[in-house]
Amino acid sequence: MARGPDEVLKELFESEQWFSLAFAHERDAISVFDAETQRFIDVNEAWVGLYGYSREEALSMTPADVSDEQEATRASIEERAAGKASRGRALLVAASVLVTSAAAFGGNAKDASLATGGELPPCPAGDHREGATCVSSPLFGDDYDTNIYSLFGLRGSLARGAAHDRAVGVSLISEGVSYGSGSLVTLRLAHLAFLGAGADGVEGGLGLDYAMGLRARLGPHHGPFARLGLRAHLLGNQKFYSSRVELPQLQLGYQLLDQRMQLELGGRGGFVLIGRQNALDGRRPLGDALDFGGYTALRFESLRLEADCTRTRARSSAPGTPVDELSGLLCGIAPPFGVCLDARYYRGDVRTGQGVRLAQSTYVGLAIGAGVQATP
Repeated sequence: MARGPDEVLKELFESEQWFSLAFAHERDAISVFDAETQRFIDVNEAWVGLYGYSREEALSMTPADVSDEQEATRASIEERAAGKASRGRALLVAASVLVTSAAAFGGNAKDASLATGGELPPCPAGDHREGATCVSSPLFGDDYDTNIYSLFGLRGSLARGAAHDRAVGVSLISEGVSYGSGSLVTLRLAHLAFLGAGADGVEGGLGLDYAMGLRARLGPHHGPFARLGLRAHLLGNQKFYSSRVELPQLQLGYQLLDQRMQLELGGRGGFVLIGRQNALDGRRPLGDALDFGGYTALRFESLRLEADCTRTRARSSAPGTPVDELSGLLCGIAPPFGVCLDARYYRGDVRTGQGVRLAQSTYVGLAIGAGVQATP
């Protein structure tokens, strides 16, 4: 007995409802995309949790954008869309099931293809897996990026003191910095430690810079941020010494941070609890003062560049003029090796037995050793 048009439409409607319900609630990550344009047409909630992109962001992407082997993914889709059988597992997808179609829910069947892969990638840092879905931790949100750099090795230095004398030195050094940002939280942790000897006697230094705060998400990996934390250092030799403890320290800026590159531009300011600068035969207390400045941090693949400038308004200590500090760092890291060139410049007036004098000191160092660069 032939079915009427109304019965056929009813069955199609019920079938589409069933498919939509199954698509939305399936625990495996499923996506539908156009075989010709290769753009996603729809993704389910499990796909969103697995890859960390919203549905709206996914509709402007292709399967190759979320694949570790982009060229192989594109080639496999084109081959399957043309009706050719692929040999082996040429398409590696980060989902249990991937459905491809020329149009969502009822396009031309001859343009559709099916590809499956059973291997799920690890979840982003700060997330954990529930079935096929990566579940975000409440602290870091659904998109957490981390960059870690460190170097441990030997550092050769050249120091030019306030009396215009020069001295070379050799020391062991450990320095590094970690950046992390998610949908809500952002943090920065940097450290410096070195100890050695040179023409001006024993030289060494310790430094710590830690700040944590919030980042507004204007895109998947970038946005303005505000952090609050602590910055402290002490370093020098028998002729020059600088120390400072800054708490609290406020950082404001803009950050781009993903697995391939990092760019951060910011300003900072805070209250110096205690500090001192020794140069020539004078000592300059720096406590009970405000300081401010700016900095930039750039990392692209294996290269890392950082620059910082700070002015301390030490009005409560004679002669009451500001103290300036400039620093820069350029590193090339190809694990397990790394090379870093650093420079520091200090400038400020000190009161000596001969009156107020301008003291300027410069440190330049080259470090070679074991380098680590990680984007977990």
